[in-house]
Amino acid sequence: MGAKVLREVRLIFPVGEGLSSTGRDSVNQPDDVTALQDALNDLLPNEGGPIDPLAVTGIMDLPTGQAIRRFQKMHFGWQDGVVDPRQKTLHKLNEMRRTPMSPLDTTLNPTPRLVPQNTEFHCWAAGLESWLELTRGRPKRTQEELVEDFKAVEDPATGAMSNPGWSTVAARFRMNGTIFSNEGQFLRPNEINGEFVSDRLTKQGYLVFIYNLRPGGPSHVNVVYGVFEDGKKTFVRVMDPFMQGNGGIQNRPLEFYTRRSGVGMLWAR
Repeated sequence: MGAKVLREVRLIFPVGEGLSSTGRDSVNQPDDVTALQDALNDLLPNEGGPIDPLAVTGIMDLPTGQAIRRFQKMHFGWQDGVVDPRQKTLHKLNEMRRTPMSPLDTTLNPTPRLVPQNTEFHCWAAGLESWLELTRGRPKRTQEELVEDFKAVEDPATGAMSNPGWSTVAARFRMNGTIFSNEGQFLRPNEINGEFVSDRLTKQGYLVFIYNLRPGGPSHVNVVYGVFEDGKKTFVRVMDPFMQGNGGIQNRPLEFYTRRSGVGMLWAR
């Protein structure tokens, strides 16, 4: 444990068969919509395809939305009108087209050094020490030095990193990021997906995850260095500094993080 809960801000981040979801209230990148329209047109009506062939325009129009819902209703008994990356609807479409989806596998080397946190609330410092060792152009700082450097922006009662403190840390070490939050409720199941994590790892390098342990409670920090699929389940490779629990170098289901009310991600800019 170690970071206070990030301020609860709702960000809709691009997430599809690429990085964007398609359908109702989605990003709807033209290439993704075109691929979806082609896939639906390949199916007969009795297989869940559209009654009338869709115009392949790359635009998420009413007939395309209706075709998505029809396909979902026939195969799953529910319909939300959204096709998210590597989730049920997309898997079923690929299965019926006999186009297997290549497994996701992005892992950075070297593996982060395991840095156990030295107090209950200094996971932020342990995680940063490990992240700084791996990230070019950043000063190398020990956990103890980081605690001293950022004492002014810690929570004085616990030593946990405060909300303003994270802004100070990000500015000091030239980090960008985003916050996913659902105001005390669990995140949407597909809000953070494997493609997004893979894209960040490939383009920006090692990630810092800051996640709520429980709604309204303390949060915790991990360093993320990989993401992969095993079957239809997505896992992330992480360094968790909390050695009294299930810490260390871990492969964890991505849903371990998405089943939270808030997750922050930071990376080198």
